[in-house]
Amino acid sequence: MSTPVFVLEEALKRYNASAAPPEPEPRSLSPELILVLPPEEAQAARALLPDREPFEDWLERLRIAEPAAQEPDWEFERSKMRSRAGGVLFAAACIANAVVPILLTLLLR
Repeated sequence: MSTPVFVLEEALKRYNASAAPPEPEPRSLSPELILVLPPEEAQAARALLPDREPFEDWLERLRIAEPAAQEPDWEFERSKMRSRAGGVLFAAACIANAVVPILLTLLLR
């Protein structure tokens, strides 16, 4: 025996009444979502977004929060002599790697 139609209709009405979409909060609304919404809903969503902070205020706040760029980073400090010596050794190894096989080929021929 199947369920009567009026029972299913009542259950459907209760479901539709409880499934009302909640009002979006401005903080939970992302700009990416506005791009994919239908035009009417996108306009309503744009109205919910907070006003933008002026660029100068944002830049000043960013500069205050940013750590000082003049402080040296000890992890990456190296003497110039050490880095030059490494470069010279690498160049010498490359030259030897290119010249030695040619010399061996000429001598063992």
